Amino acid sequence: VFWHKAVDAAVIGNFMKSWADVAKGGGFCSKELVWPEYNSRSMFPPSELIKSSTVAGFLKIGKASMNRYVFDAVSISELKLKSGERSSRVAAVSAVIWKCFMAASQEHGNDSSAIIHTVNLRPRAQPPFPNHSFGNFPGLAVSSAVNNHNIEVGSLTTMIRDSFDKIDGDYVKRMVGEDGAKGYFENMKIIWDGISEDDDDFLLFSSWCGFGFYDLDFGFGSPTWVTRCDDGNESKEDKYLNVVWLMDSKYDGGIEAWVILEESYMIIFDKYMNSGEFNYKNPNPI
Repeated sequence: VFWHKAVDAAVIGNFMKSWADVAKGGGFCSKELVWPEYNSRSMFPPSELIKSSTVAGFLKIGKASMNRYVFDAVSISELKLKSGERSSRVAAVSAVIWKCFMAASQEHGNDSSAIIHTVNLRPRAQPPFPNHSFGNFPGLAVSSAVNNHNIEVGSLTTMIRDSFDKIDGDYVKRMVGEDGAKGYFENMKIIWDGISEDDDDFLLFSSWCGFGFYDLDFGFGSPTWVTRCDDGNESKEDKYLNVVWLMDSKYDGGIEAWVILEESYMIIFDKYMNSGEFNYKNPNPI
């Protein structure tokens, strides 16, 4: 368990790797040990102008249903080919989930939908911030479209990839330093242009892919299964809805998607995820 107001998944990944190295006898002088760099406050000075979470207003709360879907490396490669090899695993998998969410959203009377990805700013800065920078370094990549469950997955993947490309060195640079709050609001204007909180049905993605959790070894072998272990809230009646967690699967190149939707949405969503076009099952992870 970690407090997301203090750190993000990149920090947890580095912490776990260092812990595992010490547990195996590497000691505090080990070359594998990662010492955190507490530089986020100097790069992004706190501002009273930024008082609350940017995505809090888009998260729905209600009676939730959660399903797990597994994408293996072969199916992800096939999805990437539909929009070009430059697309990432995360973009390709997100496109499938978005398309099936569109179907559920459309059947609930919504004309359009939008998806939000939290993006690690460290590697996108120019020059990149150290991977061991302590704190939260999220950017928001937003894509929107008219609901159409017949839309091609490749088209959605391209839209998602383009939203990722907006989170570049200039995006990060605008938020650094004493005038960072001004740059933050400028970025938000660019990212949210043409997107309506009132009109769009939102789906929030958080990716923990690529942080090496399956490489951890505390001296008794690598983990059999790595997952978040929960669905976000203790009460089934009062959960955050329209949330997707992406994790590396046990096998190289694969992704597990944990999808949390309102129950009536999930019935439709799951039908499309296991239709003739898609068939992403929930295999036993053990």
